[in-house]
Amino acid sequence: MSPRTGRPKSDNPKTNDIKVRVDDETLKALNDYCYNNNQTRAEVIRKAIIQFLGKKKNRALLTLRKLSTLCHIERLIYYSIIINNL
Repeated sequence: MSPRTGRPKSDNPKTNDIKVRVDDETLKALNDYCYNNNQTRAEVIRKAIIQFLGKKKNRALLTLRKLSTLCHIERLIYYSIIINNL
């Protein structure tokens, strides 16, 4: 028998489908971007989702770092008050 023909198996198959409604202006902008960058709409949308989720994750990490820094500053102030009152 001959080997199977067709597309090779993917390491990360895209089995989920998402439908989104957009206005004419958004669709034109997306199509123009895809044409100018030689990418499919699916590729651009996947990259945009990943970038968006990464930014949200980074914002959460920055917020945690800011809180940690504030706690550190509050501790320093607290200890300086104690030391000054001795």
